[in-house]
Amino acid sequence: MADMTKGIYRRIYSGAIRGKRINGISIQAEFWFWRVHMICDDFGSFEADPYICRVSAAPRRRTIKDSDVRKWLGELQSAGLIRLYDVDGERFGTIVEWEKWQPAGRNGRRVQKYPGESEGIPGNPENPNPSGTSHLHPHLHPHPQARGDRNPPGKSRPSWTEKDVDAIYDAYPRHVAPLKAKEAIRKALAKVDQDGIDGDQTPAGWLLVRTKKYAAAWKGKETMRDGRDIRPYPATWFNQGRYDDDEAEWKRA
Repeated sequence: MADMTKGIYRRIYSGAIRGKRINGISIQAEFWFWRVHMICDDFGSFEADPYICRVSAAPRRRTIKDSDVRKWLGELQSAGLIRLYDVDGERFGTIVEWEKWQPAGRNGRRVQKYPGESEGIPGNPENPNPSGTSHLHPHLHPHPQARGDRNPPGKSRPSWTEKDVDAIYDAYPRHVAPLKAKEAIRKALAKVDQDGIDGDQTPAGWLLVRTKKYAAAWKGKETMRDGRDIRPYPATWFNQGRYDDDEAEWKRA
């Protein structure tokens, strides 16, 4: 039985059920709206690729199809409840006025897991942005919870080499856009080095291990959907700091 005391928490106000927008959509789209609340980061952003959104928000609802999710997200955007945007070829969404209704996390700070709308191209060719506006989020670094207790930043440690960058790129389960990917890896290494890591690990060694664990999480799983690879581009994965994700999230992919 799932432990309901763990994980994120969200507020749902009683007045929400009386709003004109929420009552102007189908009951299925409303169902999906509340599901999306459970997979957002602390700024209301979420992965809106239909397949990824489906398996994240409804892992046990096997009758739901990608086409259903695509339809519901379009309906929510048309109603002005969410906005969709693209970053580096990946689809994301944000819940409108999220920060007005949702408090910061238990530690009093907000953690950004996905790129904000200001980093991407707003709208959707199939469902244009009805307002034409952009919802900007502050750009905070992801909380480095996956690395545990840190050594103080600046601790002396070996620097990485281009050979390390190549090894990390090779370990990632998808090989596309290598120039962008390796630049993202260099930035990730610099950030890991700045934040500090456990014990005597090097930034390159730590990041290589995390990358290999992510790759292992995909073994034996379907990677193609509707003729395209559903695994994130390497540049996207490293730029978003997804190496800091809880490993349980990778296993659910």
